Parts: sequence; structure tokens; C-alpha cells
Amino acid sequence: MPGSPRQMKVAKKTMILHKVMKKKTISSIGARAKLFGVKGKLPTQIKARVSHEKTAVALKEKAQANASALRIKVKKAAMKAKEIERTTLKKEKGRRQAEMAAIIAKEEALLSPEALQQKKKLESLVGKDFPQVIKKIVKDDAEDLERHAKERTVPMDASEELSEQQLSELNRAVDVASQIYKDMWIEFVFEYDRTNGDGDEREDRAAEFMERVVTERYEELRTAMTALLPFLPPMQPNGGVGDYTVFEVDGYPVPERLQKGAVNWRLLAAQYPKACEPALEKVMGASLACLRSDPKFRALEAFSAMMGVISARKEKSFLEVFETRKELETEMKRLQKKGLKVGSKTSAERKHQIRVWLEKQHYQGFGYFAHYLVKSHATMRVAFKPGVPAPMPVSVIATERLTLFDALGGPDTGDGSFIGAAKSFEWCSKEGTQFAFQEANLGIPEKVKDAKKLRGAIEDLQPNDEIRELLLSGKPIVYLEVTAALAPRDVAKRDGLSAIVIAELAKLMADAKSRGEAVLFCLGSDSPHKLAEKVYLRKPIGDHGLRCGYFRWRKSADVEWAREAPWEDRPCHCLQMP
Repeated sequence: MPGSPRQMKVAKKTMILHKVMKKKTISSIGARAKLFGVKGKLPTQIKARVSHEKTAVALKEKAQANASALRIKVKKAAMKAKEIERTTLKKEKGRRQAEMAAIIAKEEALLSPEALQQKKKLESLVGKDFPQVIKKIVKDDAEDLERHAKERTVPMDASEELSEQQLSELNRAVDVASQIYKDMWIEFVFEYDRTNGDGDEREDRAAEFMERVVTERYEELRTAMTALLPFLPPMQPNGGVGDYTVFEVDGYPVPERLQKGAVNWRLLAAQYPKACEPALEKVMGASLACLRSDPKFRALEAFSAMMGVISARKEKSFLEVFETRKELETEMKRLQKKGLKVGSKTSAERKHQIRVWLEKQHYQGFGYFAHYLVKSHATMRVAFKPGVPAPMPVSVIATERLTLFDALGGPDTGDGSFIGAAKSFEWCSKEGTQFAFQEANLGIPEKVKDAKKLRGAIEDLQPNDEIRELLLSGKPIVYLEVTAALAPRDVAKRDGLSAIVIAELAKLMADAKSRGEAVLFCLGSDSPHKLAEKVYLRKPIGDHGLRCGYFRWRKSADVEWAREAPWEDRPCHCLQMP
């Protein structure tokens, strides 16, 4: 049935449009057909283009295949390195276990049944009631000291002894400093514990909070520190440039029966029979407890605790020797399961239990700097600016004398680059191994996405025979562990204290160079390249060839440089060769 005039008009326009489109399509097909020439054959130009495109595709596929093969090769090499490391560690662990078992069996064979029972009881208390174990260890050390005193042929210098009044003043100054430290540590823990969320962010917030508190209480804290000075090592000229004085203190020797393999070392190791090693904090805590029999050591420990307080910066806190947050949260969950009302961050019971738990951790030492006191190869150097009524603490530099291998592959520093097979000195010593220092490219924003641009090209990296020789030589290097300011930022700026810190670092570098020793330190910063460029590589600190970069290693010249730790966990070092 015919439609309306309007519908007929629309239909006609549609037919016209279809005809036009058909013509255009036919015209387009005809135009393409002309390109094919006679009998559908492609002209030479088109053939060349097609051939070029095929070649490009083939090359791309080959490059992808090569990249994939390389990734697989690197992955296999990493897996093999891990397997070698596991095997090596397993063998070493088995050797230690057998050696320890033989020593223990020989020791216990000589004990009476009662003495053996007492020994087993003490071993069980290491993890349950450590203060009781410490009492026994301190008693043993006192016996050793008494024996050595009787054996001493040269009488003790009378000037080393303190009068009754001096001892009273020392104890009072120690008590004040120790209480300040404990109170500040509790405030720090309360601050990071008051909210949930990312643990690192909470610790950063707590560090920033402590910096504000220290700034407000600076004069009080400084007074507590300087009250201890009469009982510390005497001040000496700095031996360099600038108007300031210093004192240095070397780490104390480990008490006789706590030295590795000795009887009380084995007592502490009984807590972890499979590892055949005692917990580091237990050895350190027991050593500190023994050394506290010396009043002057107590003064030095209290001063170290105050350095941990007054050095507060939002970027870093030195209040803790070992991180407590994760252990504390585990403890709160345990108490909550037992029915204690510690689930709420604001509950009085939670705060009380935190105080109780922290009190139990005091055996580990008061603050980060305390552990250098029981490292026999460590030295702390403290700088002071002349002042009235007492000198002003300016900075502390903590160094250790280690081998380069121990610094990079040993378990003690925590800042080593080596992973996998390279953590074995035996592997590093094999013929053909190569080592290099891949220098940082400075002035580039330090973002993960630009990681390849942040260092010299791996293709241009050359092995460094001097690094390999030093690594395997066993020669000590100066390992710079910590440089910390001992005054708030505004005080340091007002009194020009940064010049003294720079002078101290410059002296360390110059002295090491004159002795023919290398210097190494890890850049503890989210932007290590920027820190190196702005501070350490400048004059006068960087005058003796200091470089910033990353250690690399490989099995031989025939293989790729070994895989490193992930970028976010990869230590960046500054190195000054001898």
C-alpha cells in the first residue's frame, strides 16, 4: 500500500544515496585494482614495502624472543644462585650443629646429675625469665674480674678510683639521664601506637613528634648530658681545623664467658638449638649488664642514651636499638586473647601494659648508641663546642673497622649489597669472579620508573680489580655507621654547628686516606643520590675521591652481572678507595 507523499520522498532520497555510495565503492575498488597491474601481480614498489614490513616484524619478534630468553636466563641464574646459597647455608648450619653438639656432650659428661639439672633449668629460662639468666652471667663475670685482679702484677692507677662524693654525683647524674631516656622512649611508643595504619608512616610521625619535644626541652636535656661529662673520657683537641674539642671511646671487649663459643654464649644459644647462635640482643644485653659493674661505664651508657634522645630528627630516631613496633603489636594481640582490655588504642590498660612490656626490653640497652659500647671494633667520637657553663654537644660519629666483605656480605651491618651466592666468601674467592662499582648519575629525580637512568649504563660497566683485591685481602676498612647532630635544627643553625660536623667528616676521610684505608658508608635516605650530591661529594668531605654508587658482582666475564635486590631495598653506598 503506497505511503504518504512524505514517506515516498524519503524513500527516493534513500535510493539516490545508495546509488551514490555504490558508485563510490565501485570507483574505490577500481582504483585499487589498478595498483595490482596485470594478472594481479604487485608492482616493485609495493613488493619492497611488503618485504620491508615482513623484515621489521621478523626483527621485532626476534628481539622479543631474545629479551624473553634473557629474562628466563637471568631468572634461572638467580634461582641457581639462591639454591647455591641455600645449600651452602645448610652445609654450614649442619657443620655448626655437629660441632656444637660435640662440645655440649663433652661438657655435660663432666657434670654431676645435680649440675646437669641446673644447667638445663638455666637454658629453659633464657626465653622465659631472662633477668634470672643475667644474674648468673653477671655473677660469673664478677668472679672472672676478681681472678684477673689477683693475677694483676701492676697495681691499678689510684686516679681511676672515684671518691664517695664523686660516686654519689655520678649515680645521681646517671639516674636523671636514664629516667629522661625511659620517659622519652615511652612517649615515642605511645605516639606511634595511638593510631592504626601503615607502620612506617606511624613511626615517621613519632620521630617528627620527638623532634618537636626535644626542641622544646633542649636546655633541660643538654644539662642532663653535661652533668655526666666529669665521668667520661677527657676532652682532647680535635686534631684538625676549627675551635672545638672531642672525646673518643672504643667499644668494650665482650666479657670472657660471653665470647663466641664460650660457656655463657652457649647458654644463650640454647634458646635456638637449630640456629646454634644466640639472639644478638641477648648477648648484647648480658654484656651490658656485666659492664655496669664499672661506674664510669654506667655514666657512658647514660650519656649514650641521652645522645639517642637529643639527636631526634623527623627523618630518623635513635631511641631504639631494635625495632619494637611489630613485637609490641604481637604482644598486645596475645594479651587481648587472654582477656585483657588492650584492644582500644586509648585504653588505660593498654598504656599500662605497654609500660610493663617496655620495662622488660630495657636489658637490650638504652638507645641505639648503646650497642656500640659492646662492639670491640667500634669507635664513637663526640664533638663539643666550647660553651658556658659547659661545652655544647655537637655531633657523634660512629665507625667500625671491618673488612670490605664483612661490610657488604656479613650479617652484622644490615646495609650490605651482596645477596645470593655473593654472601659466601668462598664464592667471592673463586677464580674469575668480578666486582665493580656502578656509579650513580646525579641530578636526576630518583623515581623507580627512571631506575635505568639513575646509574651508569650496565653495558659500559667494567670490572674493578682494586675492589676485588680489597674485598679478598681481609684488610680493615673504615665503615662509617652513623653521623648524628646532637642539637635541634634551629640551635645548630644559630650556633653554626654544621661547620663542625663537616670538619669531623672531612677529617675522617683525610685520616683514612693518609693511613691507606678505604672508607665506606650506606646512604640512609629516600633520595640517596641527592644527599650524596648536596653533602658528601662536596668539598672538603669529597676531596679524596669519594664516589656514590652500587656494588655489582658476577661469576665470570662470560655471564651477566648478577641480579641485585629490588630497587626499594637496594643500598646505595659512598666509597673512598685507599
